[in-house]
Amino acid sequence: SLNIDPFNVSGIVVNEQFMALVTDEGNQLELFKPSAKGWQSQQVITLTQSLDEIDIEGVAWQAPYLYALGSHSAKRKKTKDSATQKENLKRLQETSLETARQQLFRIELNSQLEATDIQSLSLQPELQADPMVKAFIGLPSKENGIDMEGLAIDDKGRLFIGLRGPVLRGNIGMILRIETKKKRFEIKKSKWLYFDAEGRGVRGITETPDGFLVLTGAVGDQPMSYQVYRWSGKNALAGK
Repeated sequence: SLNIDPFNVSGIVVNEQFMALVTDEGNQLELFKPSAKGWQSQQVITLTQSLDEIDIEGVAWQAPYLYALGSHSAKRKKTKDSATQKENLKRLQETSLETARQQLFRIELNSQLEATDIQSLSLQPELQADPMVKAFIGLPSKENGIDMEGLAIDDKGRLFIGLRGPVLRGNIGMILRIETKKKRFEIKKSKWLYFDAEGRGVRGITETPDGFLVLTGAVGDQPMSYQVYRWSGKNALAGK
């Protein structure tokens, strides 16, 4: 059994030493060690002092760091059948940027899988700095707004952050590649990369020896199939 929400697991890392599971509910992740009886819970790591939901959607590992990605998404209130149309319209007009979700975490683990240091940064400045991406800030995730769901790392230590939304012109998906400083967890370089997933956004991404596997699906609740793509990690925008 899990000590974190078992119904909303949103990311996984598995290697010879441990397994890490994250959930998009709450503010914790759980580590497991392999044993003859299967995976045994090792510890639960609390990422923030606040109890606000941080909506972790992806996790990646490169020793000695475990990375966990918040969605950076906004939300819109839902309508209520018990409310009047006027009240529901007012609810729909309200959107909110959830600052607790605007975090990328770096957790340093020692040989006993103990968290010796936890740092976080926000990718919001990277979103604000791009004139095209900036326009999608504040839009709810399922309305083609910002929604970060995929996280992977290459052999150079660069993080690849896959966006479920936005999808540009109905078919162009987006991935943000960042390089961070070694001592202090700050962004050193960043670059936007693009690819055509036939209208789908990134729902998960994982590194392979020769690139990445990218799981893609609908931005919202559209009846669209999931697809897995092999991707080189290079910009695949059309053109020379």
